[in-house]
Amino acid sequence: MLRSPSETALQGIANSAATDVAYRARAQAAVKQWLSSVAAGQKVTVPGVNDVSLAAGTANLTVLSKQLASGTAATTPDVAVAAPSAETPLDVSTNNPNTYSVRGEAGSGNLYWTGMEVAYEADYCDGDTCTDEDKIVSKVTIDPGATSTRITNSSIYSPDHGDFANKHLEGWAINHGNLVGNGNSTNIPGAGPFYVGNSPHLYGTVLTSAVTLWVYFLGAYHAGDGAKTHDATCEAESVGSACRY
Repeated sequence: MLRSPSETALQGIANSAATDVAYRARAQAAVKQWLSSVAAGQKVTVPGVNDVSLAAGTANLTVLSKQLASGTAATTPDVAVAAPSAETPLDVSTNNPNTYSVRGEAGSGNLYWTGMEVAYEADYCDGDTCTDEDKIVSKVTIDPGATSTRITNSSIYSPDHGDFANKHLEGWAINHGNLVGNGNSTNIPGAGPFYVGNSPHLYGTVLTSAVTLWVYFLGAYHAGDGAKTHDATCEAESVGSACRY
């Protein structure tokens, strides 16, 4: 089961099941077992079940069971899509970076954005226990510009059981809700800075930057977690190319 930090384990199960029929069948069997175990007074080590009251845990599992039966997700589904590339149209469907939450804050002089964090993890459920298998966390810094934006990251992949491949960040340039540029890092951790160009250039207008964390997992690419900045106002071309938050 894949989930972002903004999701609970039970939401992650529902979201994964919404786009994977085979997984949904396995999840339905697991939830049925968990409900039976809870009813028998046995411990179920699953976040959202063991960390709340018996009544709340049972209610959460009952809601999840209904979601799995109907094939609906608890939140916006994590959609497996084709790998992003230079030829990918700037239309990311359910992975629209305009919908991302703002994370982080402006740095010194309001010239850069710091404190943005995106993450993704896979949990493995066996019997009545779910454990963390793989997790990747990226701390992102953004240096915006009217013509292009520099994106750097500090990433940690731990625990690392090799479940995730082609782990990378995709950066987005947004002007008044319109996607005007994107670019991809190389594999993380260890990826150097990468740049997102703006087309057209954004002199004298606003720039919002966003980042998507991608992983390749079980034969498909997944857009796991995303975040964006506040608007930055870019200087007029006669003045320079800096953008300030």
